[in-house]
Amino acid sequence: MKKIFGILILFVCLPVKADITHEYIMTIQVEPSKPNGKSWDRFGGKPDIMLVVENMRYTSVACKNTYRCEMKFTSNAQKWYIEIYDKDLSLHDLIGNGECQLSQNTCTLGQAKVTIR
Repeated sequence: MKKIFGILILFVCLPVKADITHEYIMTIQVEPSKPNGKSWDRFGGKPDIMLVVENMRYTSVACKNTYRCEMKFTSNAQKWYIEIYDKDLSLHDLIGNGECQLSQNTCTLGQAKVTIR
């Protein structure tokens, strides 16, 4: 009986950690050219924006051939390491990367500005 009571006390006293996942919307605004002044794609094309948040990759048809788009992502954090790429067939061009947190109005990551809500 003491053993069962001890096990029950153990489960009651253990802290419970609930990871609540939220859905966020990130607005991405990309500069019209690379730092070297060249366009993102051949023949003056716009970038196909790909988002990586904490090693999770996000793409959207609405983010093809555009300088501005919105993407949804899910997370249980309020601070993230973000990478933004121009998605190409072989080698993706890095648009920008760095940390951003929910409390910031806008984060500048290389050639992109992002807002998270």
